[in-house]
Amino acid sequence: MKKIIMLAVAVFGVATLFSSENAVKNGTFDQLVAGKPAAWIVKNTTGITFSGDGAPESGFVKFDLVKEGKKASATIWQSINKVVKSNAQYNLSFKLRTSSFRGNIRVIAINDGWQKGSGLVVGGRFPADWKEYKKVITMPEFKKDARLLVMITATKGTVDVADVKLEPVK
Repeated sequence: MKKIIMLAVAVFGVATLFSSENAVKNGTFDQLVAGKPAAWIVKNTTGITFSGDGAPESGFVKFDLVKEGKKASATIWQSINKVVKSNAQYNLSFKLRTSSFRGNIRVIAINDGWQKGSGLVVGGRFPADWKEYKKVITMPEFKKDARLLVMITATKGTVDVADVKLEPVK
């Protein structure tokens, strides 16, 4: 009987550990490889810089996209299909700070072919100091691929993104 109880405690402990695990790799942007954050895909590097420290929990990504007053956008992303489940609920959170920023900020979990997504869009007034945003999302159904995107569209200023997390709802 003791062995069964110990086994149950061990299994429950592992399940609890897994359930609070962040599905986002390097969501603190502190692991840099050749100036880019490990685990993230960065297509357009113009106007995007990374720092391994300076955010509440570690590093951050800075989007300084507007040049000569022209609207600009950029996206960084990573595959999360190996660590999330279709239709499961997750706590999505991230931190922002801005400087004279006008534009849209989206952090979205998206499925194969970009057919369906769920996430958080931030607009309106933006903080000059770090502010956390949170939302419970339902992961869209996917067959092979799921991604987490950080998408910025700007008409003015800069935005810093840090501490990106996608954790299962307990």
